[in-house]
Amino acid sequence: AHAATTGDGAHAATTGDGAHAATTGYRAHAATTGYWAHAATTGDGAHAATTGDGAHAAVKGENSIACALGSNGAAKGALGCWLCLAEYDSDGNVTGGQFVQVDGERIKADTYYTLKNGEFVEVEE
Repeated sequence: AHAATTGDGAHAATTGDGAHAATTGYRAHAATTGYWAHAATTGDGAHAATTGDGAHAAVKGENSIACALGSNGAAKGALGCWLCLAEYDSDGNVTGGQFVQVDGERIKADTYYTLKNGEFVEVEE
């Protein structure tokens, strides 16, 4: 099941493998739980969060955070946004996490990143 909303403060949340959530609007957050369940937002202050393995989080609005907490997760954002990623070992144990701002130099805008050995690494699409 997918969820999509439009409007200020109009949130979308899904649970289930491949169940995506998307929002457009000021502070309209998107959250997903499930393998490959992606979350995307386009409004200012609108955060995207995913907890499933292989799930992606993407944000476009100012002052927004894309957070992918599942193993092999990826996040991307517009210039000035923040990315939050977790890293796991081969047994599924959390080994670390990082938080970084998209600066356009070290971390490119609108480019998916994953965390490997504590470093942000571009994901090839």
